[in-house]
Amino acid sequence: MISPDAARNVVGNVISFGLFLSPVPTFWRIIKNKDVEEFKSDPYLATLLNCMLWVFYGILCVIFGSAMYASPLTIMVRTHRSRS
Repeated sequence: MISPDAARNVVGNVISFGLFLSPVPTFWRIIKNKDVEEFKSDPYLATLLNCMLWVFYGILCVIFGSAMYASPLTIMVRTHRSRS
């Protein structure tokens, strides 16, 4: 049986991936049509700011040694750090 903490981490990571990938269909449509049509930039800028704040939060949690907050973004940070 999976522990509640592990289940919470898995659900958090799935939601995180969904949040970060949600604008991809819109971006694909813009690239395919080579036109932004009637799309407003405000929601995408707000999403970008939100994601950047979560990245900052995840980096702080990794630096201070809390493995519970490992997310897809902290994996990217660890990968980047290992290349340097």
